[in-house]
Amino acid sequence: MAFLMMRTALSLFKLAWPILSVIWVATPAQAGDDSIIYQKRGHYWEGRKEEPVGGFGLVLLAAQAKANSQTDKTSKQFHARFYLAKPQMVYLTVYEPKKLYWLDKVEPTQPWQPSFYNEFQWPTAPVIDKLGLQLGDLNAIVRLDHDKPNDEETVAPVLLYSSPSPPQKIAGYAFSFYLHKAAKLHWQVLEKNSGKEIAKGELGEKPSGKVFPLEWQATNQMAGEYCLVLSGRLQDNSSPVAHTVYFYHQPVVQ
Repeated sequence: MAFLMMRTALSLFKLAWPILSVIWVATPAQAGDDSIIYQKRGHYWEGRKEEPVGGFGLVLLAAQAKANSQTDKTSKQFHARFYLAKPQMVYLTVYEPKKLYWLDKVEPTQPWQPSFYNEFQWPTAPVIDKLGLQLGDLNAIVRLDHDKPNDEETVAPVLLYSSPSPPQKIAGYAFSFYLHKAAKLHWQVLEKNSGKEIAKGELGEKPSGKVFPLEWQATNQMAGEYCLVLSGRLQDNSSPVAHTVYFYHQPVVQ
């Protein structure tokens, strides 16, 4: 049975980036290298920039598909692939907060289509290598139809990989959330159409200004539309807080 696994909060995100940027000290070469500044690079934008968190309450920062496959650490190309069940507007973002890495405004070389063949690839030499980042350092999200966070939104989980060919099967999903105010939270995973509960659990008390990850191991789950629901109450005044994420689970990368 699918289950969600909560892990310890890992790092601060966008609002805390000025603090983290002090911890990370640029080398002399990086400090004087204008080539790593956020800028247009052909059909996408990439580079270092600060990006504050928008929205209120709970904010979804990342939604990624995970596969049991090895990473090619020698690759000079990274890939982002995602599944679409129907034609939709796509807003892809890849980021790493500690070194202020940001990639977005992707213009596809061919239109996004209903399939798992939606792929964006980009070279690591211009920015990623200069910042000393690895594939596992990166976070990603594809928001569908709207580019801004909302309390209820639809995403296409992003599969990041560096091998010449993509992994064949999706093992699960990793989400990251930012909490503006401290709250006590719990979660549910539901089948979207039937409302059938797949899993549930308690997240406990989460402090404000922190990122916390949430993983769903989706082995043996049927393809289809699902929703992840987080809900709870703020600690300061007991006001309700909630966030719903709709996504399509396609277990086979084809």
